[in-house]
Amino acid sequence: MSLSYDICYTARKIYQYLNKNLEEFGITPEQLIVLKKLKEEEGVSQKELALKVDKDQNTIKAIIDKLEKKEFLRREIKKDDKRVYLLFVTLKGKRLLKEVLKFEKKSEDDILCNLSEDKKKELKEILEIIRESLK
Repeated sequence: MSLSYDICYTARKIYQYLNKNLEEFGITPEQLIVLKKLKEEEGVSQKELALKVDKDQNTIKAIIDKLEKKEFLRREIKKDDKRVYLLFVTLKGKRLLKEVLKFEKKSEDDILCNLSEDKKKELKEILEIIRESLK
């Protein structure tokens, strides 16, 4: 098989592992990415968020709708432009993130348990190089 296939297959297996284990938190991997980015940069618009997480606006809207329904984030109308909503993580969302991030660290340790620290660092560098070449 090709290296590209191996990368895709591995990414899919990791996604399935995370998706299955995140069910207990009532969140998907995509929703987690959005919440984490919002926690880093609260008060961004839906359009800005879509750019930051590299997803199209329709996908982001669907994720935001679900997270808002679960009360993990809230929208506020931008004062100087009533057409734009700014996004914020709620206290419930921050509590969830605190718990999920512990799980995420343990999951990463489990997934990469057979790699030395040097190999983990090297893998991260290689993935960053690949992502950069795809821009």
